[in-house]
Amino acid sequence: MGLLTDCDRLALALLCEALAEWIEAGDTIAHPAVAQQADAARRVQSLLGEFGLTPSARAKVQGLPDLPGDDPAAGFFA
Repeated sequence: MGLLTDCDRLALALLCEALAEWIEAGDTIAHPAVAQQADAARRVQSLLGEFGLTPSARAKVQGLPDLPGDDPAAGFFA
């Protein structure tokens, strides 16, 4: 989609870590992991919005326009 840059690496890494924590916490009910899972879910939801990965956030996302010369394969398929 042409939206991510090198500046987004840290936020994407945090999203991955929070998602991994949420998955690791599993489906426990009366356990300390419940709070950990809830916290990870909140962080995942927030970061998903930051990356435009929810329906409402995606509606606001605008990609960068294609610029002439941006396609490295163009020289091979012209």
